[in-house]
Amino acid sequence: CFLFTLKIQTITIDTLKIFNHLLLLRRDADYGDFEEINQDEAKVALDMAKKFIDTVEPLRKKILKDIKG
Repeated sequence: CFLFTLKIQTITIDTLKIFNHLLLLRRDADYGDFEEINQDEAKVALDMAKKFIDTVEPLRKKILKDIKG
């Protein structure tokens, strides 16, 4: 996984926790029992996803720039 190849100070622990939580939600939605999610829970997950993307997008761009040289 690319996250493990990055310097530890590049991505905060909080950002990794968000990623882990969202990944668990995805797994439960795909493979778990039929669980209903209400609008408030969906909004929280969406807000977390936006925060994660906002945090890692600049890093993704930097990595691609560095790879291209």
